Amino acid sequence: MTSGASHYAGIVAFDAADVTAAARDKKRRGTSFTISRITRQALPITVRLPGPLTRKLTLRSVKLVVTPAGAGLVLGLRPGGTVLTQGAKVKLRVSRAQRTILRDASALGQLFPGSKLDFRIPWSGRPTAGEYRVRGVIRPAGAAPVWIDRIVTFTPAKVKALKSETPPVAADTAATAGLPSWVWLALTGAGALLLALALAFWRFARRVGRSSGAPSAPPPLVRRDSVPDAREHDRHDRTAA
Repeated sequence: MTSGASHYAGIVAFDAADVTAAARDKKRRGTSFTISRITRQALPITVRLPGPLTRKLTLRSVKLVVTPAGAGLVLGLRPGGTVLTQGAKVKLRVSRAQRTILRDASALGQLFPGSKLDFRIPWSGRPTAGEYRVRGVIRPAGAAPVWIDRIVTFTPAKVKALKSETPPVAADTAATAGLPSWVWLALTGAGALLLALALAFWRFARRVGRSSGAPSAPPPLVRRDSVPDAREHDRHDRTAA
């Protein structure tokens, strides 16, 4: 029985006039560095052979590695079968002495049969020396799930290498999950500005309250003896008459 399979290729087409113009422009400028725009058209091709199609994914290794970006858990995968695997979902848990250290739920893209893939999962913080248990599952589309139950060891030598290779700023940020220093400066400045605005508003409100709530001046007091009596006016009028 002929085994089915899929082969993948591609055709790329471009306008030769664009390439000629780019070469001419480079000679005219006489420089070693130029920027040119060349438009290309790409066409993917899939060739399928008759027969049953199979998909398979194998877990080759599980390692806890050190890179300048920090520590990471690397899953060594090998896609197999005769056809492309469109994707896979990864879900795992890392524990140590019944304590969960890391949880991850992610996804893989297309997996080509016969290739190798090292899938890296970033580690949160700095791992300490010792053993960690990795358990989980990878579910590739159209293929059997791959169960994970491995023990990985982080040696003292890797702890030293992590300390020397990881930049101090990146290490502190990863360990404390803090913010960059410029963010703290901006937040401090914003807080001081808000405090100053609140104080100015409070002073203005007090000034307005005093001016509007001040009691009005009482009317001037008039002595009773200074007001001429109407009867005195009448008496003077009769005397004059």
